[in-house]
Amino acid sequence: MVNPDIDRYLPPRSYTQPNVPVNIQSLQTGRDMSLPYQDLEALDTGSSSSASGGIILGSSDQWRTWYSTIKVTAKSLGVWKYLDPDGSNPEKIPEEPRETQPGDAQEGAQQIIDLTDDNYKVFQRLLAHQDRQTLQFRWTQRNMDRIGQQIRRTVATSHQHLIADIESPRTLLQALKDRFSSSEIERMLELRVRWLNKARSPPKDSQVDAWLAEWENLYTEAVGAQVPDTTNPRVAVYDFLCAARPLDENSYFYTYQKVFKETKEDKDVSFTSVINAFRQLRATSQKKRSGKGSAVGFATLDGQKEAGSTPAQSARQKSSKQLPDCACGQKHFFQSCPYLVVSARSSGWRPDPAIERKLPETIEKLSPFAKAKAEKLYKEVYSKNSVNFANWIQTTTPDSVFSRMVSLSSLTVRVMIRSTRTFLGQSPTLSSRITPRIHSKAPG
Repeated sequence: MVNPDIDRYLPPRSYTQPNVPVNIQSLQTGRDMSLPYQDLEALDTGSSSSASGGIILGSSDQWRTWYSTIKVTAKSLGVWKYLDPDGSNPEKIPEEPRETQPGDAQEGAQQIIDLTDDNYKVFQRLLAHQDRQTLQFRWTQRNMDRIGQQIRRTVATSHQHLIADIESPRTLLQALKDRFSSSEIERMLELRVRWLNKARSPPKDSQVDAWLAEWENLYTEAVGAQVPDTTNPRVAVYDFLCAARPLDENSYFYTYQKVFKETKEDKDVSFTSVINAFRQLRATSQKKRSGKGSAVGFATLDGQKEAGSTPAQSARQKSSKQLPDCACGQKHFFQSCPYLVVSARSSGWRPDPAIERKLPETIEKLSPFAKAKAEKLYKEVYSKNSVNFANWIQTTTPDSVFSRMVSLSSLTVRVMIRSTRTFLGQSPTLSSRITPRIHSKAPG
């Protein structure tokens, strides 16, 4: 008699032959040879090969990256559900199924030959189900062994004692997590210290590429941990630029101008794009210094290309192997020009009045792209009264003083009159024009 509940445990199966004859081969193996039992070992190869353990877990700094690698590998092998150390109720690892007996298909049967034809078909289905369970068991065990070996292989030698007596891969992960994983606040503070140290440590020229990659990785981690210095992308970019400034002044000024002068405050700034732009600008600057430069477009913050020099300008720069012509008559980038950028002025710097008078005329002769940038910088400097009065008085004549004063506000004119009254007698024209203001504002 067939067990009435047997169909609950059997997967549905269709048979092409209504009757399966009981022959000597079936009696010896207990399996229908149409079933792929002989191919189970060939199928039992795992879902993928073990990922290489390139990351060695030696401190809390490596924990998240190392843990992520283990997790990805375990998921590809289909065993993460048995390993997850954060799971409160992890799935149970399959156990090896017991051997199917004839009595499972027909009550009282001791041998296969005791089965009726119908019950023999049931017995074959039970064997097929056992085969699938056996395959799943072997497949899981093999992949659990693989991930366990990877965990042990990628833990630093100095920490092997933490897992020496542990066999279960899940218990391995739990022990390592207890040792290396940090709380959210601890991780945030730890990353903030790393960020501040990175901002104060410019690299050597031979290590720049690795240094830039470290910045990108650290920024990604810091944003994930909500480090205050990275919640505002512009603050993060500023920290990076300050650290990178000693590497390349021109690249620093160009990038600073783009982010803090030309990009609107309501527009997002991509830290990664700034890194890439700085990397490209520096590479271009190095090529020009070595005489191998050519006309290339600079990467902008939105990932597009900014137009480079005209063909004629590129040819001149390549042949002369020099920096581009500036509106002041010297050869450097606009961001390095003290006449156009206040922050580029060194201590004690004094402007040349003749050069300042010619700036508008010189800017008009620049290429369209260069002209637009120079005009913007010129307006920022000379339309906001950002003139060094002390240096200005010492380096100008009375007539040139008046020619500048007429374009400034009345408050500025009054200050200049008081400062220059010692030489008013040298210029009758100047004295006659400003006498009313002198009488109205001069003391006594």
